[in-house]
Amino acid sequence: MIDIKNAVRPKRRRKDGAASQAPESMPYLRRYTNESKRYAWLMNQVLTPIRDAIVNRNRQEIDDPDAIAEHIKEYAKELGADIVGVAEYDPQFTFNDSEVLDHTRVIAFGVAMKYDVIASVGPISQQEVLRVYHKMFDIGVRLAHYIG
Repeated sequence: MIDIKNAVRPKRRRKDGAASQAPESMPYLRRYTNESKRYAWLMNQVLTPIRDAIVNRNRQEIDDPDAIAEHIKEYAKELGADIVGVAEYDPQFTFNDSEVLDHTRVIAFGVAMKYDVIASVGPISQQEVLRVYHKMFDIGVRLAHYIG
């Protein structure tokens, strides 16, 4: 188990999005392959504008939270997640420019990166990172709209 009692909110802001123009990001941005640029564009121009789903006004009480959690986890896997879990919400992991919500649970999921590509530590590894970030962003947006 990981001890997170000293965790602090991220310094990076949510609104910066993928491929932030922050000075510390510029050396990496210059090395982007065309495919990396495509993934960054898709995240910033296509997914970011639709990432906040409209909350369904017809809220329903959940009789079986475990069954709903299993359903959501299976759906996330159908969308391409390799691993999915439901955890307690901890506001320490909320971007510092995002509202701290009164939610009690979060959905955490991951997508595997190709080890041999990541191990190359160059522009191609950046492309792999952006491929996975794009996939995770897409899954997150689809989940938000599905649950909405």
